[in-house]
Amino acid sequence: AILEAAHDGVLSIDQHARITYVNTTAERIFGYRADELTGQEMAEMIVPPSLREAHRAGFSRYMTTGESHILDRRIEISALRADGSEFPVELTITRTGLPGSPAFFGYFRDITDRRVMEERLMQAEKIESVGRLAGGIAHDFNNLLTAILGYTELLLGARAADDPDRRDLEEIQKAGQRAAA
Repeated sequence: AILEAAHDGVLSIDQHARITYVNTTAERIFGYRADELTGQEMAEMIVPPSLREAHRAGFSRYMTTGESHILDRRIEISALRADGSEFPVELTITRTGLPGSPAFFGYFRDITDRRVMEERLMQAEKIESVGRLAGGIAHDFNNLLTAILGYTELLLGARAADDPDRRDLEEIQKAGQRAAA
């Protein structure tokens, strides 16, 4: 009842890496019914093809030497749904402490939504950085325009209405005002 009520998917496998138990959440996560998974080799059912050989080698190494890189650790890895799609999971594998043949429990959490949110956060941070950069450039540009318009105003004030340079200075002033706007 506890395993069935868990919000994480729970699978157990035997010493031959065959699935012996599947909870309801695991059925939903992987898209299989429990009876479709039970008795099947785990690698063939929920491990993506690109990771199967590494999974089998790691399992074999543990069974012969007791050495494991993932046992009792939380890792993020890809898993495979019944429809063939890969998705990210957080996985913890433990060995049962029961006497007899070794058995293992895998606890799976679909982290697709977390990854989407992380990606959105990264995009928002990139946009914020671009916004800060644009704001800094606009501030510097405005400082340059203030100097240009100020000097243009001084030069215009020192010129007579019929001065031949006055028209050019007025064009500079208009361009500066358009840029400021």
